[in-house]
Amino acid sequence: MVQTSSSTPPQLTGWRKYAAKFKKKPGSHFYVSIIDFSQSNAEIRRVIKYYGWNIEPDSQAMVNMVAAYAIVKALMPLRLAANVAMTPGLARIMDRMLHRVRQFRRAPPSGSSP
Repeated sequence: MVQTSSSTPPQLTGWRKYAAKFKKKPGSHFYVSIIDFSQSNAEIRRVIKYYGWNIEPDSQAMVNMVAAYAIVKALMPLRLAANVAMTPGLARIMDRMLHRVRQFRRAPPSGSSP
C-alpha cells in the first residue's frame, strides 16, 4: 500500500498572504496580475533603509506602503493620459490669463494726461 502524504501549502507571511487572497478572487482586483508585488516590496525596503525607519517586513504598515506604491504604479497610464488630455485646455486658460496681465501692464495710469 502506497501512503500518500497530505501536502499542506506553506504558510504565507507578510505581503504574500494578502497577494494570495487577491489571486483567489481575480474578478475583484484585476491589477494583481499586472502589479509585481516583489518589485514594490523591494522598492519600499530600499526607501525604509535609506530613511532609517524601523518597520518590520511583515507589519501592516509595510503592507500598506507596498500596496500604495503598487497602486500609484498601476494608475500611471491613467494619470499620463489625463495629463495629455488636459494640457490643451490648461494652455488656453493660461494664455488668456497672461494676455490679461499683459493688457493690464500696458494700460496707461488713470488720471494722467498725455
